[in-house]
Amino acid sequence: LAPPRPRPMMLDDDDLLAGVPDDTPEAVGITDAELLEMEADAEIAAAPEPPAPAPSTEALGGATPSVGEEEAMEPAAEAEAVAVRKSGKRRVIEHGWSSDPAAVIDPLAPGELARRAARAAKFGMQAPAPPAVPAVLISREEVLAREARAAKFGVAAPFNPLDAIASAAGGLGKGLWEKRRDAAPDEVPRPEAVYVYGTDRLSTEELLLLFAGAGVGGASPHHAEWVDDSSAVVVFPTGDDAQAALLSHTDLLVSLAEGGEAGTDQLTWRTMPPNRAAAGKGLQLLFRRATQLDLKPARRNASRWYGEAKNKKEAKRGGGVAGGGIGKSGRAGAARTLAAALGAANQSGVPGLAAAL
Repeated sequence: LAPPRPRPMMLDDDDLLAGVPDDTPEAVGITDAELLEMEADAEIAAAPEPPAPAPSTEALGGATPSVGEEEAMEPAAEAEAVAVRKSGKRRVIEHGWSSDPAAVIDPLAPGELARRAARAAKFGMQAPAPPAVPAVLISREEVLAREARAAKFGVAAPFNPLDAIASAAGGLGKGLWEKRRDAAPDEVPRPEAVYVYGTDRLSTEELLLLFAGAGVGGASPHHAEWVDDSSAVVVFPTGDDAQAALLSHTDLLVSLAEGGEAGTDQLTWRTMPPNRAAAGKGLQLLFRRATQLDLKPARRNASRWYGEAKNKKEAKRGGGVAGGGIGKSGRAGAARTLAAALGAANQSGVPGLAAAL
């Protein structure tokens, strides 16, 4: 014979409705008529507003609207929805200033460095260490000189200053955490944005400070979008602001365009001027105009900035000890340790010990 089915446990109404909120905060004492009136008001408030009627032919002077005019009549809400930028399922986050850009002090400004040195001398303190600068700063002049030497001696392989800068930093995965991304000629540009490479040691505020007041009329960047540990996109209010910032705060380095025509487009790499060599905290920064493809990866990688890995090997294993990661083998060992602890707790006879674990 089949075992008897267990009888379902009956619950009182109070037990069944425990934790379920009333229809309204003041449900007690409300009549049916008042409740129906409240529901009607709620339905009216929740109903979407009807779309605005399209302008009639008479309102347009008898002319039929063109395709462009019809697109301009679409609701603004659609434009806002398109403005949300994503990489895969990851939303692109806009990191803004922590305070008014005009009130932020640039620690690398000559005046600020002089004030700190004077303050240290006044109070008998040790003078602040000079800002770190790249061991080798490759400039446009160096690029041209090496190209001339290569042509003189018939060297076929051209000098690549971008690779030389990465080598001078210690190589990929050491001085520079992530690989540089070169834009293709057919990528759609973002006129208002600048792609920055070599940002491994910079915070968001330090990144934005690179172009503080560099736009038209002293405009500062609006926000930054981090791509990875080594690169970010700095976004200005307008394309003219980004253009002015590139021309005033960076120097031409090399163009990847066919024929070598240099400008401020996505194929032209620019770098720090000598008087701003310390801006990268020991790394030589590179700049170009950003494109629509300069986005963080669709899948998040381990970050050295957040201490999730000390080197690329730990990143491939899924995180290192620096960030609290324990890897696959560590997780298996932790599971075995927890199972042993639970077994000992059950045998101890101490009430609640196993539940606490």
